Amino acid sequence: NLKRADDSPALLAKEIPDIQIDFSAIAQGYALDRAGLRLDALGCGDYLIELGGEILSRGRNPQGGLWRVGLESPDTESSGNLRRSVDLSDGAVATSGSYRLFYIDKDKITHIIDPRTRRPADTDLWTVTVVAKDVVEADLRAKVALLLGSAEGYRHLERCADVEALLVRADGERLMTAGFSQYVSMMPKR
Repeated sequence: NLKRADDSPALLAKEIPDIQIDFSAIAQGYALDRAGLRLDALGCGDYLIELGGEILSRGRNPQGGLWRVGLESPDTESSGNLRRSVDLSDGAVATSGSYRLFYIDKDKITHIIDPRTRRPADTDLWTVTVVAKDVVEADLRAKVALLLGSAEGYRHLERCADVEALLVRADGERLMTAGFSQYVSMMPKR
């Protein structure tokens, strides 16, 4: 049995007994969730914390509005440019992608290993951004969807309660779960 950062139960089942789990992939999310619980315990009602690109927010920004988190465009022509933002309060944002950390052999090879094949993930997705209540959940769902690919990953995310997502395929097509539009806004062009 696993426990979430708020000590609520979370279940994990393996269909293949030989598969091993390395939790370092979600260590940043776990650390942020724990830090958030500590800030909550100290009475901090408004904060935005980031670790390695994962984000956790509570309350409102100093101007009293929602926290605005920029989303980098994964296409090569605009890498480093913020094209969209996610506006949130009391939530988490995590992005998993294959567009930045990779190497080229004969093909582009991602740093993300598919546990089903024990090989680099063969995915048609560049990036998956997930909004959830806690960072571990957002990070885990983003990684799973990336491994599953756009069609199956999208269906998986649509079935998840309290999770919304933006999936960007390698061909540039963007898929959004039904409720993601409530969080996203376009950034002004510079």
